[in-house]
Amino acid sequence: ILLPIIAHLFFGVADGQAGLLIGYAGFAISFLVAPFASILWGYYGDKYGKDRLMRYSLIMMAVPSICIAMLPTYETIGVWAAILLLLCRVVQGFSASAEVLGSKIYAINSLPPRYSTLVSSLVSAGGALGVMLAVCMGLLVSRFTHVDYLWRVSFLLGALIFICVHFLRAKKTVTATKKSVKWTSIIGVVKER
Repeated sequence: ILLPIIAHLFFGVADGQAGLLIGYAGFAISFLVAPFASILWGYYGDKYGKDRLMRYSLIMMAVPSICIAMLPTYETIGVWAAILLLLCRVVQGFSASAEVLGSKIYAINSLPPRYSTLVSSLVSAGGALGVMLAVCMGLLVSRFTHVDYLWRVSFLLGALIFICVHFLRAKKTVTATKKSVKWTSIIGVVKER
C-alpha cells in the first residue's frame, strides 16, 4: 500500500507505473526467500529452542523496519537506496516465515493439548488482525501524501510496538519467575487475572 508513495523515492524512476513494477518485483524477492527460510528456521528452532527462534525472528523484523524508516532516498545515495530497501525487505521476508509457524508452535507447546486448536486459531486471528492494522495504517498514511516523511512514521511505529511487546514480555517473565507462575500459558495468564 505504501509502495506508490515510496517507489519514486527509492527507485528513481519518473514514471509511476515503472516504479511500481520495479517495486513489486523487488518485494516479490522477499516472498521467494520464505520457503528456504522456513527450513532454516525449523532447524534453528529444533536445535536452540522455540523461545529463541521467536525472539530472533521478531528482532529480524523490527531492525529492518527501523532501517527502512531511516534510509536515505535515491536522490541522496542513488541506486544504493533501492538495494538497501530491497535488502531490508528480504530480511523481513526471511523472518516472517519463522514468525507465523513459530508463534503457533510456541503457543501450542506451552499449553495442554486440549487447547491446541483454540490457540492455533487465536494466533491465526492475531496475524490477520496485524495485517489488517498494517493495511489501515498504510491507507491512512497514503491519504496524506503531501507529508513527505509520514510513511517513515509507520515503519518506526511498527518497530516501536515490537520494542514495547519485547520489554513487556521480559517483565512478565521476570515477574513469573518471582511468583512461580507459568506465564507462557495463555490460559494460565487468563486464570491469574
